[in-house]
Amino acid sequence: MNILIVNYYTFREGGASVSSYYLANALKKLDNNVYIASTGLYPDIETFVFKKIRLMPIFQFRDLYLTNFLSKIIREKEINIIHSSDGRFTPVAVINVAKKYNIPSVVHFRDYWFCCLKGDLLFKNKQICQGLNLEKCLECRRKLQWPWEIYKYLYFKNRINKLNQADAKIAINGIIKNQLMRFKIIRDVEVVNNSVNIQ
Repeated sequence: MNILIVNYYTFREGGASVSSYYLANALKKLDNNVYIASTGLYPDIETFVFKKIRLMPIFQFRDLYLTNFLSKIIREKEINIIHSSDGRFTPVAVINVAKKYNIPSVVHFRDYWFCCLKGDLLFKNKQICQGLNLEKCLECRRKLQWPWEIYKYLYFKNRINKLNQADAKIAINGIIKNQLMRFKIIRDVEVVNNSVNIQ
């Protein structure tokens, strides 16, 4: 099987990138061809490097750029399944390109970017927030940021339906799975905890 793992963050730039690296190597040991698309190289794995898309402030342009980038890899490597390993920058493009080429898509949820503009579900006084409530989201930010936050809020609200179109969703714990269910991202959610090296 030809598998493409997409992670915005380059190797060792956070837990998701390390997890993606170990996942890729485990899949290779099972005789799969595994590729990674990211903003930097991963050791011992063929990596396709794209631009740092957070510098593109219009999210729809960002999604289009990454969809086009991933399309070339899918055609060149005859990818059978695509996996978004970060929940912030890559899932919409991964789902779009999977539908375009009629291959399965997997989205990995490691944090709360699907329902919080800051990604942590913590209100400004560190209390747990319910997520994606415009009034609370604006209260959490300075007034100068409000036009940007309203734009982000509308994009995030619209993205919920898109995220539910992934063929499979992975939550790293039951708490994230419960939040996914609250926001109606409920089909095919599996909990796969991050592995821990006990030694």
